[in-house]
Amino acid sequence: MQSLGSLAGRNVGSCCRAGTAFGTAIKAWLAARPRDGMRILSEMYREWPFFSKTLLSNMDMVLAKSNIAIASRYAELVEDTELREAIFPRLRGRMAVHD
Repeated sequence: MQSLGSLAGRNVGSCCRAGTAFGTAIKAWLAARPRDGMRILSEMYREWPFFSKTLLSNMDMVLAKSNIAIASRYAELVEDTELREAIFPRLRGRMAVHD
C-alpha cells in the first residue's frame, strides 16, 4: 500500500509538471524557431480550436491551481527525505518562474 505522502507528492507533482513542462516546451520551440515560432503559435491559437480552447485553457487552469505554499505542505508528507530534498527545490524554482 502506498503512503499518503507518496500519493500527495504524485498529485501535486502531476499538476506542477504539466504547467512547467508546457512552458519548457514552448520556450524550446521558440528557441529552435526564432524566425517563425511565435507566428506559428499565434496561427495555431487563431485557427486550431484544440490549441486555444483546450490546451491553453487547461494550462491556464493548471497554473492558476498551482500554489507553492500548498505544494510545500504536501511535500512535507513525503516520508523519503532524500527524495523530497532532491525534487521539491527544483519544483519550487520552476514554479517561481511562473509567478
